[in-house]
Amino acid sequence: MAPRSRLEINATNDAELRANAQDVLAFTRAARPKNTTLAYDPKQREFKGFL
Repeated sequence: MAPRSRLEINATNDAELRANAQDVLAFTRAARPKNTTLAYDPKQREFKGFL
């Protein structure tokens, strides 16, 4: 098997990091109390609309 190029290694690492970040975000959102979500979601949407 030929050695992989740096570009292939970086692409693989980037994909793994992105997937891990999404997993952490999903876990964090699932663990958040419902009242917190209800209180902050409208404020977060307003802020994102401001950007």
